[in-house]
Amino acid sequence: MSCAYRTLRHALVIIASTGLSVGCTAVTQTRTVETSDTYQHWSEKMDHMPFLFHLPDGRTEAFDDHGKAWADAGSHIEASGADRVEVYIGNFSGRSDTLCAVQPKAQLSNASADDANVLSALCDHSRTVVSFSDHARPRVLAATDNYVGRVRHLLLNGIWKSVAQEPDPRPY
Repeated sequence: MSCAYRTLRHALVIIASTGLSVGCTAVTQTRTVETSDTYQHWSEKMDHMPFLFHLPDGRTEAFDDHGKAWADAGSHIEASGADRVEVYIGNFSGRSDTLCAVQPKAQLSNASADDANVLSALCDHSRTVVSFSDHARPRVLAATDNYVGRVRHLLLNGIWKSVAQEPDPRPY
């Protein structure tokens, strides 16, 4: 019995440490969330919004919320200023709250593909609703349908946990 207990305890420690290491990679910026930006509102809108992936080589690819190719070209969507989710892959300088208004320039000169970061923002036209930075390996980014789901989850979770969504924000 003690051998089985030790094995089970060891397995739980591995699962818990893996969960903690994976869960701590994304940093969400919620200071741009307004009281009208509710989880329900943006969850429904994201069902019909394009996810624009800006790749380090300069290409822009557009996907739906299931990771399938979007009907319109990414550059056309961005030029229209429509509601969208921006996903920038690479190493960038600059503030994440400007991702919807200005296209940041990648600084990849001293970075390898394994060091690429991801910056993402939920855009209400040119306004950043919520954003996050993440570190993802190329194989994770290649599974677009799964990564789009992660992006959606992190952005909506940022809205849910923002101070703007508290019914009576008080200093603690």
